[in-house]
Amino acid sequence: MVKVGFLSSKEGEKKDYSGKSIPGIEYSVTAEGEKFYTSNVYPRAPQSKPTGGFCIGEAEVDKILNFTEPQSYPGSPQVSNVKFTYKFKNLGKWFEDPEVQATVGTMWKTGIFANQPLNDGNGALHKILESKDNPPEIQMNLYLTNNGWVDKL
Repeated sequence: MVKVGFLSSKEGEKKDYSGKSIPGIEYSVTAEGEKFYTSNVYPRAPQSKPTGGFCIGEAEVDKILNFTEPQSYPGSPQVSNVKFTYKFKNLGKWFEDPEVQATVGTMWKTGIFANQPLNDGNGALHKILESKDNPPEIQMNLYLTNNGWVDKL
């Protein structure tokens, strides 16, 4: 992210678990990075608070594969289960950088983030790299509200 100009770095110090100061690198979001940064992406674990991240594009429904007839339950909005494929559009030019793709792809496929969701909780980041030729499938419940069909109430 430093290479594409989204972060700046400088040498600094931090405290380890014992309170001892150790050398480290301090990163800051640049003005260019602010254009793509959002502070409320996803929690790393159910008990964690949301964390920030860089937006790489927008997910868009490709095809509706099937759905159940909307059903109503007392005291609840209508619900329908929908299975669809999606693809990503408007990917940031920065994300097309081969080094960024290799780093992000490796982190998300094999690293500590291997099972982390996207901000909508519907897939892993590596699907973005694979979605051009093979749109991922998702199945989810949608709820009818006064603002149309939504995936979360």
